[in-house]
Amino acid sequence: MLLSRKWIGVVLNGPEPGRESHQELVALAFKLAPSVSTDHLFKELDGQNEEHGDLMELHAFKKCWNADLSIRLVEWMTPKTLNAKALRYCLVHLSVCDPAVALVQIRIRLLPAPVVTPETIPIIAETVDTGLAYLPHETWDCALAARPGK
Repeated sequence: MLLSRKWIGVVLNGPEPGRESHQELVALAFKLAPSVSTDHLFKELDGQNEEHGDLMELHAFKKCWNADLSIRLVEWMTPKTLNAKALRYCLVHLSVCDPAVALVQIRIRLLPAPVVTPETIPIIAETVDTGLAYLPHETWDCALAARPGK
C-alpha cells in the first residue's frame, strides 16, 4: 500500500488545511487509499465532535467528495449525539457537496415538527439556519414547522 495508516494523518492534516492545494493533496490520497483516508477522516470527526464541534477535516475532502462519503457521513451523524456546531458543519458540508442529501437530512430533523425546548433550541436553530442559508427556499416550509414544548 503506497499510503499507509502511518502517513495518512500527515497528508490529511498537511499544509494549509482546507485550502485548494490541500484539497488536491487529499483527493490524491483518497484516490490511492480510499479506505485508509476515510477511516482517518471519521476518527478525526469523532474526536472533534467530542472536543469542540469544529469538523474542519470535512473541507479537506471537498474535491474528492462522492456519494459513498455522503452515505458514510449520514451514517456517522445518525446514531451520534452531535453538538450543535458539529451538526452545522455536517449539514453545511453536505449542502455544498451533496445538496440533495443535505435537504433530506434537514427535513428529517425538522419534520415532523420537533418540540422546542431549551435543550433542543441550539440543534433546531443550526438546522434551520443551514437550510435557509445554503439550500433553495423549499426548505423553508419545514423550518417553520417547529412548535413550542411544555
